[in-house]
Amino acid sequence: MRLLRYVCAALLVSLSVISCKDKATTDTDAVKKEKTSMLLNKRDTTQVLDLTKIFLEHLKAERIDSAMAMLYYLDKDGKVVPLPDSLAKKQRFVFKRFPVLSYKIDAVTFMSETDSQVKYTIEFFKKEPGDPRPNTTTFFIKPMRVDFKWYLTMFDSNTYNGGMTRIKN
Repeated sequence: MRLLRYVCAALLVSLSVISCKDKATTDTDAVKKEKTSMLLNKRDTTQVLDLTKIFLEHLKAERIDSAMAMLYYLDKDGKVVPLPDSLAKKQRFVFKRFPVLSYKIDAVTFMSETDSQVKYTIEFFKKEPGDPRPNTTTFFIKPMRVDFKWYLTMFDSNTYNGGMTRIKN
């Protein structure tokens, strides 16, 4: 009887430790991998975060051309190509309208090779005390993995070349 109690106690302690360990890692992790249809490893997460940080640092340093050179587009054939001029013009306008004074990466979500996103918030002007206007806004960028290489792309809602997103914001 005493042996049974020890076994039950050990089992309960083991389950508690395992469940607490899993909870701690998911609560602090900004990377969402729920029901993903792709194989991921830590290197994928690191590569996407590094690309995004470099991109945002270019914008913060007002190197818009360098940031633009990092952006790609998924064409109708599923090939990653440099951002088309029409989209580049629109994106350049947004970058000039909302300069990046500081940024914070809020979340990274992976669903599939062509359906992932990074959500980030930027501060685009300094507020004076008492100024009620919001000085931050949130943007999304879509990293895509093609032939095991990650690219930063902008979502084009006119074509949906990568398919409709399954990501819920």
